[in-house]
Amino acid sequence: MLDPITYIKEQLAQREISIELHQFKKVVTHAGTIRYEVPAYNELLFLSNAAQLPIGTRIVSDTNIIQIGPEHAQSEALEEFSGLVAITIPAHIASYPVIEFIQILI
Repeated sequence: MLDPITYIKEQLAQREISIELHQFKKVVTHAGTIRYEVPAYNELLFLSNAAQLPIGTRIVSDTNIIQIGPEHAQSEALEEFSGLVAITIPAHIASYPVIEFIQILI
C-alpha cells in the first residue's frame, strides 16, 4: 500500500480538492467515558489505526459509518469522515485505545 499521506493526496486530487494543511489528530479514550465527539467541519479525518481499535467501536459522521469488526484486524484502509464525528467504544474493555486520524483542512 502507498504511504497514507500520498494515498490521501492522490484521492483528493482526483476529486479536485486542494489540501490546505494536514496534521494528526488523536482522541485519547479513558475509563468511564464511552462516547466522544470530534467536530470536523471544513476538514476531512482519515482513520489511520482501525486495526488497533477494539471490536465493536463505532464511528459515525455526517459522511460515513463504520463499526470495527474482525475484518478490520488486518485492514490498512483509510476510512474518511467529516462533519460531526461521534465515536462510541465498547464498555468494559481491557485497555482504552488512542484513536488516530490524519486531519486534512480543506
